Amino acid sequence: MGRPLAVVALVSAASLAVGVALGRAWSKPEVAASERAEPAATASPSAVPKAVRSLVCAPVRRAAGEDASCDELELRERWCEAELADCSKQRDAVRHPWPEADGVESPERWSEIVDEAFEACGIDAELEVIDCAEYPCTAAVRPKLPTPDAASHERELERLTQAVRACPQLRDAFHVGAGQDDALDLFRLDAPCGGTHERFFALMAIDTQGDAFAKQQVSDGDIVERDVMRWMYRRGDDLVGLWPCAQ
Repeated sequence: MGRPLAVVALVSAASLAVGVALGRAWSKPEVAASERAEPAATASPSAVPKAVRSLVCAPVRRAAGEDASCDELELRERWCEAELADCSKQRDAVRHPWPEADGVESPERWSEIVDEAFEACGIDAELEVIDCAEYPCTAAVRPKLPTPDAASHERELERLTQAVRACPQLRDAFHVGAGQDDALDLFRLDAPCGGTHERFFALMAIDTQGDAFAKQQVSDGDIVERDVMRWMYRRGDDLVGLWPCAQ
């Protein structure tokens, strides 16, 4: 900056006038510097956020040390709530609703029964993910035996399917009687993992006295069959998205 303030205060009016005439006012640099510094110190994004034009839930980029204003946070909250409501409406339109009396198929009971049955029956596989995003629950099962190709994957599927259907704890809990083995079933799935993929299985265990099993037994309606197929494919997609890659 220029001279100390005490020195600037002693400059005579005459010398100031001469300085102005020569375009070299001694006190002017002090004033100019302060005038220039003040806007720089107070310059900041407007209180009305620029991000409103493309509002997102993620933090809006701003200068370091500056927090979002209350108005900005409130606008983002309203936008996110509207997006969630729209998303939930679309999801609820295709998701199977939970029955009021879900019994053994409730998320808590289903998870507990399946976990205990795998251990009690010595089923040689790992329950990696239990997904109860909609009715009924499903689980992603990791085989303990290697499945490097489609043929080994198929063999492991057959072996585990037999083990699951032979488990008395599962049969009793889900009321599986003669001719109802399809209430306990597994399906092959692949999940992308980096530059490769991992093979695993989707476990379906449904109560033969429940809504899901009854709907799958309807044989005289193409609409019901297509609905069941869409549901099964959707649950497979859910498990693929949730799959924890080992690599």
